[in-house]
Amino acid sequence: MLMLETLSGNRNLKNIFIEVEKMLSVIDWENLPSYAIGMEKGMERGMERGAYENAITIITKYNLDPATVAKDFNISYAELRKKLDN
Repeated sequence: MLMLETLSGNRNLKNIFIEVEKMLSVIDWENLPSYAIGMEKGMERGMERGAYENAITIITKYNLDPATVAKDFNISYAELRKKLDN
């Protein structure tokens, strides 16, 4: 955008640049496929992170076996072990 802005000043395209900037500022980002894909991936990562945090909480609070909790939560035992060791 910065390059376009610079070039617009050099070529008397200021009005066109202003119109393009207005158009870009009113895009409904939530309806773009890339937004939906990114949101889905973010939700998946957040849910996975939450599963590990919850697993760690109940393991430490109730002194449960990490292997059993990993199986019950359907998460990686190795990854859970790493997070517990940190």
